[in-house]
Amino acid sequence: MGKKNKDICPICLKRKGRRLCPDLHQNICPSCCGPRRSEKKCTNEYCRYGFEKTWIEDTELGKMERRISWSPTKEDIIAELNGELIAWCYRPCNALDGKKPIDVVKTPEGKKQLIELIKSIEDEAKKTVRPNAQLVDYTPIKKELGLL
Repeated sequence: MGKKNKDICPICLKRKGRRLCPDLHQNICPSCCGPRRSEKKCTNEYCRYGFEKTWIEDTELGKMERRISWSPTKEDIIAELNGELIAWCYRPCNALDGKKPIDVVKTPEGKKQLIELIKSIEDEAKKTVRPNAQLVDYTPIKKELGLL
């Protein structure tokens, strides 16, 4: 029963939270996400839903949801990836014995462990990079965890 409550959107407390909000570090429902972005309440530059706009409009048939989407630019894709990197900081991690990086970083040993983990991920990525591929920049994780 406790897990079910975790799935509920913390804003409306009605619908299932399906979109990770980097501002709140929780999943919120699409119905709450759209207005937050359109009202500019979403302040995080790493929001992965920034290239879609949703609003409610009164029509002859009643209230209708309208949506505009556009192809993401390279900057949009990087922002989405950075949002996922930030989200990683707040999720349980198998490499950290199921603990969240944001909790592990609070101790000197945990900081050292996270620095080594991120370095090993970066080193492994460099070994397996394909020609003309862009490497992921892990700076957002390091900033979020205070490792810079």
